[in-house]
Amino acid sequence: MPNYPNGNGVSYLGVRTIWTRPTFLFAVDTRGGPPAYMRVDSELLGDDERCVVVVRAEAFVQLWRQNIRGIHLDVAMRDPATWPLDYKYAFAERGFAAGEGNPVPLADVACHQDSSASTVSCDQSAFDGTSSIRSPPYLSISNGVTRSIWLMSNGASLFPVECRVKDRADLLAAEAGALGFSTQTVEQLFC
Repeated sequence: MPNYPNGNGVSYLGVRTIWTRPTFLFAVDTRGGPPAYMRVDSELLGDDERCVVVVRAEAFVQLWRQNIRGIHLDVAMRDPATWPLDYKYAFAERGFAAGEGNPVPLADVACHQDSSASTVSCDQSAFDGTSSIRSPPYLSISNGVTRSIWLMSNGASLFPVECRVKDRADLLAAEAGALGFSTQTVEQLFC
């Protein structure tokens, strides 16, 4: 197993067997409480296309709020003081309370950048006279909204998420990735 950083908000605890499945375990620092335990399971097929990105909470929520067409925009626009009022928050509370023996799955996210957004930024090249237009990046959460807001409400400044290569794990890492943590495929985590 590669040498991963530990003690900087997220610790890589290595491979464990949970419910007879190989699982990679993470501990996420929270404010004033025990760590939150999270996991990513090996699915064997496709593990080379699934990535773990450790994100900075502030950058993560900023990217999430830029998803103006997102179905969870109302939740994204709230803040750590109001997220505990979410109707599913108690489920995440119970899930994280199970601790290391029953870690919760990583949130499944995708990062996007397209040309159909209403706000664009232009880069003018002084050397060749060309310009390029790109939309601001944004993210969507397909599974794990409540887990994500629970982590941020409980003071996690960094936390791991799952993002597929095709869903722009590279862009997510560039825009919200935590310093000192490299993006790893699930396959690499289990080597």
